[in-house]
Amino acid sequence: MTPGDVLCSTAGRLPFRAILHAVGQKWEGDGQSAITALKKTVYNALQVTARKRFEIIAFPAIGTGAYKVPADQSTAAIVETIKQFWQDYPLSGVREVYLCDRGEQGIRTTQAFVKAIQGHFADDDKLCANPPVLLSTQNDSKTPKSNMGIFMLP
Repeated sequence: MTPGDVLCSTAGRLPFRAILHAVGQKWEGDGQSAITALKKTVYNALQVTARKRFEIIAFPAIGTGAYKVPADQSTAAIVETIKQFWQDYPLSGVREVYLCDRGEQGIRTTQAFVKAIQGHFADDDKLCANPPVLLSTQNDSKTPKSNMGIFMLP
């Protein structure tokens, strides 16, 4: 696999229908090649999700670990690419995208996702049935649902 490639496999014993494996690119110099590869990866993952007729996909802040992509750059590229995909394929069937990150940088990355969403999705944006929602990790019946939108998981 090369940067930007996406491979779909079974989820094994995990409670999911599939796992998408993706390859990022190490941040070097101005990072432009890493961001280009990241956008290609996200777009390809969304295309695979649509082809497999999955309605939901989750993305972590790709590249922010070992590849050293700054969280603000990664999250902005991911959100921008999701918006572009929905503009290109409004009837794709991909209805929910969960943006999440766990671990040491989880809170900072979640804040970067929120900032990226605010920068790319205006309140009157027709791509989302409802505005993006920050979800908590607690399971409760008050969690808002939407037919199409970006949801955050801290």
